[in-house]
Amino acid sequence: MHLDHSEITLLYNSKHPRDKQVVPYAMTICSKINKQDVSSMDISATLFEYMVNALNCDAKELINKADPEYQEKHRGHEYKPKMWFKAIKSNPNLLKAPIALYKNKVVVCRNPSDVLKLR
Repeated sequence: MHLDHSEITLLYNSKHPRDKQVVPYAMTICSKINKQDVSSMDISATLFEYMVNALNCDAKELINKADPEYQEKHRGHEYKPKMWFKAIKSNPNLLKAPIALYKNKVVVCRNPSDVLKLR
């Protein structure tokens, strides 16, 4: 995995309206956006793990626990980040919110404007 710290790396689900709204906000910070779309790209689990570590959180905190698949298959389980990422890749709706990385700073974008915290 190679990260260019002069661009914003955005891990998001382009099929979710809120996630798509993050992109224009991010472009006010940097014109180069590395869009890592969990709904259509083969994304490295290493990127997800890097972001989880930079956030200093449990990967499960980034999971949408209201999603029916979480309730049926994953509730009550404790997985390593790679397993959570595998679940997200099979169901992008499990990603609670976009995650943005810029110059070694990472934010979870629960609201589209949260990406502005990267400034």
